[in-house]
Amino acid sequence: QIGSRAGILLWEETSGGLDCMRQCIAEETSKRQQELQKVGIDVQTLSIPGIVHSTFLRFYQVPSTKGDVVQSRFQTHVLPRLKQDFFSTPITLTDAKLVCERTPYMHIPVDDNHVFDVYNLDPPIREGI
Repeated sequence: QIGSRAGILLWEETSGGLDCMRQCIAEETSKRQQELQKVGIDVQTLSIPGIVHSTFLRFYQVPSTKGDVVQSRFQTHVLPRLKQDFFSTPITLTDAKLVCERTPYMHIPVDDNHVFDVYNLDPPIREGI
């Protein structure tokens, strides 16, 4: 999908595991509001995204070409090649990381300041496009 600010690949997670993790995080956050406030975390600032995506480009400024034209060209010329050349086999997920994205839209470093916990997925999850 191409928007006015970025290009993203939307992923469809079909196992239901991600929805369960999101629900668990929401429930635990709700239960622990007072505890979180004591350590300076405002639960109103926490957000659990509803999509799975990978950003592959950001526009420096809004493109001059109309959005529907860019989207159409992407769907016709780029997306089929991505599926064929890069994602022809399923992706295997071996773990899930609970992270804090302090700066939206940025890559998250794998360090103790951003990755709070790692959960091994046994058996691994295999997803295709």
